[in-house]
Amino acid sequence: QDGTMKIDAYAAFAQATYAIQPNFRLTVGGRYSSEKRESNGAFTGIFVPVFPIDQHKKWNSFTPKAGLEFDLAEDVLAYASVTRGFKSGTFNVGQNNPAIDPEKITAYEAGLKSRFLDRRIEVTGAVFYYDYKDLQVNKIIGIATLTTNAAAAKNKGLELAMRAKVTGNLTLDANVTYLKATFSEFESVNALFPAAPAENLKGNQLPGASKYSGGVGLAYAFPLQNDASLT
Repeated sequence: QDGTMKIDAYAAFAQATYAIQPNFRLTVGGRYSSEKRESNGAFTGIFVPVFPIDQHKKWNSFTPKAGLEFDLAEDVLAYASVTRGFKSGTFNVGQNNPAIDPEKITAYEAGLKSRFLDRRIEVTGAVFYYDYKDLQVNKIIGIATLTTNAAAAKNKGLELAMRAKVTGNLTLDANVTYLKATFSEFESVNALFPAAPAENLKGNQLPGASKYSGGVGLAYAFPLQNDASLT
């Protein structure tokens, strides 16, 4: 397989926030995207002469967003949002296969952002739910790897993060995430048993989606001359 792909992408977006009350705000926005891809390539096999494969397709998408923010206290913010998004369509360059359409997502999120002790401690938390359609996945077909719109998925999760300024120079960061990311639709032939019927993989964990993840970090700023510092 060999070839190149040219991409022309254009987008326009706008977003506005309106204060319904001094401590209660509504945000709405939208993005219009237009993208064209041209795939120029060829496939050559041991018993196959050079087979040119030239394809092109254009995709348009409108992805809106809406959100609410509420100041519970001076340094405590609650929010909720719903957002649509898409991952660009593409081609399997050098393969005689149809175009891969964009992957679509509807994302719901709610959370809190807060600061305490004269803003020396920051604590944030969020819960989220992602609904994917036309999920782009890799499938093994014979001896080839093919990317295709073969699945749908749902992600549910919780995030917590903290940052503490222990001293004027020392900062501590910590975060933890719980994620339940599973296929809600996905059927694929097992490459080890290609003659067997396709397997229903609904409920399986998405590749690369750890159920639990977290991190801890320390940062120390060494003061230097002329108001500079080394962290």
